Amino acid sequence: MRSILKLCIVFCVLCQTGCDSTPLKNAGPGLTFLNSIKFDDTRSLLGNYMRARLTAKCNGPWGSDNVRVRQGDLPRGLFVTDLGIEGSPLEVGSRFVEVRIIAPHCNGVVYDDKQLWVNIDIAGKPIRF
Repeated sequence: MRSILKLCIVFCVLCQTGCDSTPLKNAGPGLTFLNSIKFDDTRSLLGNYMRARLTAKCNGPWGSDNVRVRQGDLPRGLFVTDLGIEGSPLEVGSRFVEVRIIAPHCNGVVYDDKQLWVNIDIAGKPIRF
């Protein structure tokens, strides 16, 4: 009987302290926003201008301070911008590149950096110089 009483007291104390604690700032929508960040289309033809834009689900304005290549190399002719990867690729093939989105923000709330692996596919015959 005492163990049941002790268990009930512990349960009540945990419930009370949990109810009085302040919730984490933007704990719910932040995870959804961070998980939704991705590039739209990362396929192109050799020599054709491409723009792979970053997209995200945010019910308002969003962006990031910077986007950087962390691992791997972009095909020659492509470069990173604030909102994606663009340019005219000069090499065919597939590249697996890790990109870091620095300080992504949604509705004025800044979140931790996001790492994202991107597969870039360039098709076509090589250009001869």
